Parts: sequence; C-alpha cells; structure tokens
Amino acid sequence: MALISLKCPECGGEVQFEETLKQGFCVYCGTKIINEKAVPNTVILDHKDEIVGKLELAKVALTSKEYEKAVSLADDAIVLDPNCLDAWCLKVIASDPISRTSCLQKAQSKDLNQYGVIDPNLINNYHKVLFIPTGRDPSKYSVSMIVDGFNLGIIHIDTNIETILSSGNHKFHIEVTRVSNNKTVVLKPIPFTIESDVSIVIKDGLTNVRLVKK
Repeated sequence: MALISLKCPECGGEVQFEETLKQGFCVYCGTKIINEKAVPNTVILDHKDEIVGKLELAKVALTSKEYEKAVSLADDAIVLDPNCLDAWCLKVIASDPISRTSCLQKAQSKDLNQYGVIDPNLINNYHKVLFIPTGRDPSKYSVSMIVDGFNLGIIHIDTNIETILSSGNHKFHIEVTRVSNNKTVVLKPIPFTIESDVSIVIKDGLTNVRLVKK
C-alpha cells in the first residue's frame, strides 16, 4: 500500500497514513485525523489475455461456421468486458438475422474497447432490411417466412419485419398454411441480392414481399 503524509490539525505533526484509510490518529497528540483524499481499496483485474483468448477461439469457430459456438464465446468475452468491440462484431456476423439488430446497434456505439482480433470494418457489410409482406388474406392464410434457413416466424400482412443481412446473395421462402384445413404449402425458395439502396419486389403469386435496404 502507498503511504501519504497528513498534517495533524491539532499539533501540526506530520503523520503517515495508508492512502486507503479514511481516518486515523496522530501519533504525537492522539487527535483524530480524517483523510479526505482516501483512495478506495479496490483491485482492478486485467482480463485482456483471457478476452483475447475467447475472441481467437470465437474467430476459429466462425471460420468453421460453428455459429452458435462463436456467439457463446463472444458472450464469454462480453461478460469480462461489456464494451468489447470485437465480441459485438463477432455477434453481428454469427447471430441470426433477428438477433443481429441489437448487436449491430451496440457494435456501432462509441467508446468501445478494441482488442485487434476482429476487424470492425466487417460490420459495414451488414444492413438493416425491411421485409414488407402484402397480398394474402390473413383470415384465410397463416404465413411464415424463412430467410437463409432461419424462420422469422409468423408474418402479418402489411407489417414490416426488420432484420440485419450482409451484402451479397441470400434466399428466402415462405410457408403458407390455410387456416380452414391447416394444410401447409412450402413455396420454392427465391434468391435475392443486397447490393445497393434499392427496393426489390419478390412475388410468389399471392404474397408479394417488398425488400427495402435501409
């Protein structure tokens, strides 16, 4: 512990204190002395090496397309440092299209700590995309939409669905269930590409999906 010198308010004697002590007594006259500049007795743990290790393993898992493992390891790094930019970028890349939304918001926030494992510029390839389904009578049909194999769940006509997708090629298809007999029809997957700020209309005959990159 570091020592500091304080002057006794009564006799003027110089008394040495541990810097974390809030009060003590003069060794010369016994007067109580308050240390107004006391430093909290806290221990700061440096988790940098452990965080980098988690990130390196997550990067390997990502390269191997073990996305759940990559997300889990990124979460471990975030527990150690909630402001770990590398971990949030990893989660943007490895998470499903819905979960990416909150991850991207965090990764784009300021004052995050960078560990040099993941290039933060990679998230510039990810964009907010709106799926806007129209056309089917919701009283007769229940419609689910699947993007790149991930089921976005039941969609409602004229209700926007916001996701995060990377630049490049993707596929989506919809499953339509007739309410009256609970019969489901899986429609043929439709490819689409996210390249620029354009609207794309995808048609399957009865349901039209307008894709808008924000």
